[in-house]
Amino acid sequence: MEQSARNEIEAVYHQLLDAWNNRSAGSIAELFTKEGEQIGFDEKFSQTRAFSRELENFG
Repeated sequence: MEQSARNEIEAVYHQLLDAWNNRSAGSIAELFTKEGEQIGFDEKFSQTRAFSRELENFG
């Protein structure tokens, strides 16, 4: 993996942690693409559109 790609991944990861710690559902949702898949730490699978809707309901 190129260093620039690694830096981009780490930046998004830190943005996700900051948004989580700030309990900002909107900021978390903005980090996801409109099309894609998400697997949580608990192995829960969801489509990113559905996940974004869940976050909107949470926030």
